[in-house]
Amino acid sequence: MLRFGIVIVAASLAAPALAADFTPPLLPAAKGKVQCYSPDPVKKTCKSTVGYRMTSDGGIESISTTVVSNPPLTIMETIAEVEIRDGKVCGAVNEHDILAANFSAEGRGIELKQAQTMAHQALQASKSLLGRFLCTAFGMDGDVYKAKVAIDGAARPDMDQPVAWIALDDGYKMAPPAQ
Repeated sequence: MLRFGIVIVAASLAAPALAADFTPPLLPAAKGKVQCYSPDPVKKTCKSTVGYRMTSDGGIESISTTVVSNPPLTIMETIAEVEIRDGKVCGAVNEHDILAANFSAEGRGIELKQAQTMAHQALQASKSLLGRFLCTAFGMDGDVYKAKVAIDGAARPDMDQPVAWIALDDGYKMAPPAQ
């Protein structure tokens, strides 16, 4: 039995949202854009992406895809509930979202047993964040647009990353960050 992961296309499968559905800082999501973390505009790569969709009850889900290993290029996809608080995207890190992650290697689904092993490894790697509340603010840091992370209200500049809003048809792909 295979467990399928979805790469950047995940956000395109989200229900279409109207501009009125999203508020800052997620207005570009209403136009079908996703966030590209650690973008390389020359190589057109992202270390991870986050798309957003509205739920039927008016909530917001984030669809995150992250490179977890290379080679082979292995991607983890998670879906989590988020909310906007004081202009920041916020949500709790929970075990269920990590254990429900989908994985793919070189664009192909991974066997269920291997995916479960990888999910448990991701859970162990995220252990210090479980049950914590993360908020991400977006803004300029000098001439770089960045995602600035706070955990339980405390700034975590070590987790800040450059980010860019990209369209799904901009030609970007997932790749590990340049070393």
